[in-house]
Amino acid sequence: MRQMRGKAFRIAIILIAILFVASAVSCKEKPAEKIDQPATVEKLPAPEKAAAAAETQALIAIVNDVSIPAEELDRKMDMVKKRYAGMGVEMNPEQMADMRSRITDSLIEQEVLFQESVAQNISVEQAEIEGELENFKRQFPNNEAFHAQMTEMGYTEDSLKKEITRAKAIQQLIEEKIVSGISVEDEELKAYYDENADKFQVPERVRARHILAKIGQEADDAEKAAALKKIEAIKEKLNSGDDFEKLASDNSDCPSSKTGGDLDFFARGQMVKPFEDAAFAMNPGEISDIVETQFGYHIIKVEAKEPAGTVPYEEAREGIEEQFKGQKAQKAVGDYLKSLKEKASIQYPGQ
Repeated sequence: MRQMRGKAFRIAIILIAILFVASAVSCKEKPAEKIDQPATVEKLPAPEKAAAAAETQALIAIVNDVSIPAEELDRKMDMVKKRYAGMGVEMNPEQMADMRSRITDSLIEQEVLFQESVAQNISVEQAEIEGELENFKRQFPNNEAFHAQMTEMGYTEDSLKKEITRAKAIQQLIEEKIVSGISVEDEELKAYYDENADKFQVPERVRARHILAKIGQEADDAEKAAALKKIEAIKEKLNSGDDFEKLASDNSDCPSSKTGGDLDFFARGQMVKPFEDAAFAMNPGEISDIVETQFGYHIIKVEAKEPAGTVPYEEAREGIEEQFKGQKAQKAVGDYLKSLKEKASIQYPGQ
């Protein structure tokens, strides 16, 4: 198993129901209206009741007197459908209903959390908002493409900033109220490490560079001979003391030429067998003879070797701690959100 390497702990929470990078939203076709028999005067609702009914149908929920419009749910649903369609997946009615329910819950929870961030006087720096916006813009080739996507998704730059602001405020709330208070005892981490020793085993690994004279799948004898002649000339230069890394950068047909032929560390089973056998048979600093594989002719230089063994606890600790904190934070966020929802007034018009 790969070594667990911890990065600085940071809980990531999905704060916006649908990612901004969802596929472009297409306008929904209005269904044909059903033709019924004319209603009698007695059956027609009073104008004020009809208006109230229409207004109710335009909302999915009211959270502490703040309305969540149905058009927001529809927009998110359109994004999901387009995103799935882009992957060649068409959701069936049951999946659509489930997704609609989940997005509804997500929008309500976001509103509850955002209102709490306001109550806690949490503010978001304008620089943070602009930074997030710029990060998003960088996903597009130019401003025109960015604005075209925003238009199709039903956003303006201002409405996008508003959503980013809400997301950052909720993130800050969670970090201040939950994440900052989460700690893990070293005894917990060590116990997990000791009880799961198999997860911290690492195989023997080699770090190597190579130079490749490529042979195409349908190469004829002349092309193979030319590739062999090329690699033999490179081998002669290496025997004369030329720098392996420079020769790889200048002559290798592998994309790794950009890094002087560096393939980083690899274990057995990650390379084709003739290449693997040659690399693992050498010691650091040694250069192989010419090795033939289905890709062509190689010359390999071993830079370093790591024996099989167990990741020391000191190295594994940070990754285990991150995992434990993430699990605790997930539960704590769920409990916190549940308590906020219980205190909130949440109404579902039309139900």
